[in-house]
Amino acid sequence: MKRGILSNLKPFFIFSFGIISIFLFRGIALSESITLTTYYPSPFGVYQSIRLYPQNVNPTTGPFTCDSTTEGSLYYNSTDGQVYVCSGGTWGSNWTNVGWWRSDDGINIYNTNTGVVRIRDNAAPYDLIVEGRTHFTKTGGGTEVEVDGTVHASGGDLAEFILADSDVESGDVVVIDEITGKAKKAHQAYSDKVAGIISADPGLLIGKGSKEEGHELLVLTGQVPCKATAINGAIRPGDFLVSSSNPGYAMKATFLSVDDVRTVSDVKKVLEHNQKIQMSVIGKALEPLENGEGRIAVLVK
Repeated sequence: MKRGILSNLKPFFIFSFGIISIFLFRGIALSESITLTTYYPSPFGVYQSIRLYPQNVNPTTGPFTCDSTTEGSLYYNSTDGQVYVCSGGTWGSNWTNVGWWRSDDGINIYNTNTGVVRIRDNAAPYDLIVEGRTHFTKTGGGTEVEVDGTVHASGGDLAEFILADSDVESGDVVVIDEITGKAKKAHQAYSDKVAGIISADPGLLIGKGSKEEGHELLVLTGQVPCKATAINGAIRPGDFLVSSSNPGYAMKATFLSVDDVRTVSDVKKVLEHNQKIQMSVIGKALEPLENGEGRIAVLVK
């Protein structure tokens, strides 16, 4: 009895399935949008969705008005082959005004109609914010990085890698070792082999190397903290600094005057001394040091 009833209903099920399939197919094929919706945490929470509208419409007006209620909607324009995104009340293509936002802890990119790109957040007044180390790789010809404007680095000096002895540290005055060619702590007053000062935190760094490979950062120009001693008298801002007999420390340079010199040989000695200072100057003091030892800001030119 039951088998006979099921047999009689079989044609009805087949017909019904066919009708439903046709309507489902028409609904999918003629759909004006494809919607992807997140359901987390399911079944509660705020649902988020993104819609793709495969249409051929005016790129300026889009398939509908772009406003706060349609923010984040996308559609593909078959005429120009572009994907347009509703962002900030405007339809844009080629990511000219696309906004992607995850969280303060994630990576966020925001590009307005003015071409501003933000990574992580939109903290003013910066147009590009990158938190963490950044690596630029040259893949073709031409320059790797071109800047039309001012580069503002937080550090106060320009430095480069240099091989150095293991006891050399930031703030040290160093000379070039005649045998190894490495930088070592200066330990002679008015040394003409002085190389400069080891940087603590350069704003710009050039060259290749690492401290693991025995390199330190030698200041080429800028402002840098330097170990200093008042062994040759109190240091005043503007004083020329040279190496001292205290390893790694700078001292004030003392120029001699020819006013009180009476013989030709003494005049020669004074001129030689002053010339040696010119060959040994590290930089100019920017801060005072009345006595003892300490660290002062030095301008390296």
